[in-house]
Amino acid sequence: MALLLSAGLSLSACGDDDAGKKDNNTNNTQPDAGDEGDTAGEGDTTGEGDATGDADTSDPETGCEQDTCAEGYECNAEATACVPAPTGCDLTGEDRPARCDEAPADAEFGPSSIVTAFRIAESDENCCFDLNGNGEPDNALSIVNSLGDVNGGIQGSIESGSLVLLFEHDGLDDLANSSPYTLNVWLGESVEAPVTGPFVIDPTSVDQGTHPQASLPNAKIENGVLTAGPGIVDISVSLEGLLDAPLSLRISKAQIEATVDASSTLEDGVVIKDANPALNGGKLGGAVRVDDLVSAVNSFAAASCECLGLEGADFVNLEGVAPSCADTPNNTCEADSTCASLTQACGFLPTIGILVDVDTDGDGEDDALSIGTTFDTDAAKISGIGSVQ
Repeated sequence: MALLLSAGLSLSACGDDDAGKKDNNTNNTQPDAGDEGDTAGEGDTTGEGDATGDADTSDPETGCEQDTCAEGYECNAEATACVPAPTGCDLTGEDRPARCDEAPADAEFGPSSIVTAFRIAESDENCCFDLNGNGEPDNALSIVNSLGDVNGGIQGSIESGSLVLLFEHDGLDDLANSSPYTLNVWLGESVEAPVTGPFVIDPTSVDQGTHPQASLPNAKIENGVLTAGPGIVDISVSLEGLLDAPLSLRISKAQIEATVDASSTLEDGVVIKDANPALNGGKLGGAVRVDDLVSAVNSFAAASCECLGLEGADFVNLEGVAPSCADTPNNTCEADSTCASLTQACGFLPTIGILVDVDTDGDGEDDALSIGTTFDTDAAKISGIGSVQ
C-alpha cells in the first residue's frame, strides 16, 4: 500500500469532534409573512387570502441549516446538504492566504520533517483519536490490515524513495513550547535510495503560488508534544493483492499528536521517534467519507480502466452510505490486471455501510469510516518547488 498526497484536491480545516452536533430537525414550518388566511403554515386550499391566488405551502425543507453543519462546512439550500466551505486559495479578500500569490522562486520553508515510517494501526491498539465522542478510540479502517501486507507496502515505498512525505512546520518558533502555527503537508519528488535531502516539493501538492493543497491548522508544541488539526489531508492508497495501483482518498477531521525528539532543531528540522511508547512516535487519525471513497474509485476507473466497458457510467453507485458496483457485461480486462483487481474489491463494498462510525458534516448521520495511523519522522530541509512538466 503506497501513501502519497493526491493531486488536484484542496484541504480545508474542520471543526473539533463535537462541532455541529446539534438538533437537525428544526425546519421552517411557520406561515410566510403576509400570507393571510393560512394557519400554522398550512396551505390555503381556496386560493383566497394570497395575492397570487395560488395555494400557499410551508417553506420546503432544506435538509440542513447553517448552525447544524460542522465547522468547515456550510449549508447549501439547493443541494439540501452540508457542503465543504471554500478554503485555501479559493478564499477571497483578507481571508486569502498570502502564499497563494507568492512566486515559487521566492518560497522560503520553515523547519521540516520527512516521514520515515508509517503504518495503519491494528484494531486493538490504543493509538487513535475519539472522532465520534463515544469515549473510545476509532479506527474502522483497521480492517484493511486483513487484506494483505498493507504496512509492508507503505514502508517499502518510503525506504525506496518513491514516497517522500514532508511536514513543514510553518511558523514554528520553539521546540518545547511553541506559539500556534500551521503544519503543511507536502509530497516531495521521488529520490533514489538511500533517501537523503534536501527535498524538492512535487508541484502537484501545491494549491496556488506556494500554498499547499494539504495542511493542519492549530499546530502547537506543549511540553515537547506536538498537536495539530483537525483538518483534511488527501492521500492515495493501493491494496496489495486487491488493488494494484494508487487510489486517491481524503481524510477528514485529520489530526496529529506526536512526541518531538530532543535531537530536533529549528535549523535542521523536527524529529519524531518512538520515544514515547504510548504514542508510538506520532499518530495521525481522521475519517474517510464514503462519498469521497466512491468518487476516488470512480475517478480511478474512468481514467485507468477503459476495459471495464463503462462508457462514461460510474463503476460504483452509492445509495446513502451503501456503495455497490455496477454490472460490467462488456468487461474485457485481463484476469491479472489492475482493473480486474478493482472488480474483485466489489465483494468488500457492502461492508462499508456497516463500518461507518463518524459524522463529518454535522447532519446527525454517520457518513465516514475512521482511520488511525502511526508514524516517525527525521529532520529534513525543503529546497524549493519542482517545475510543472
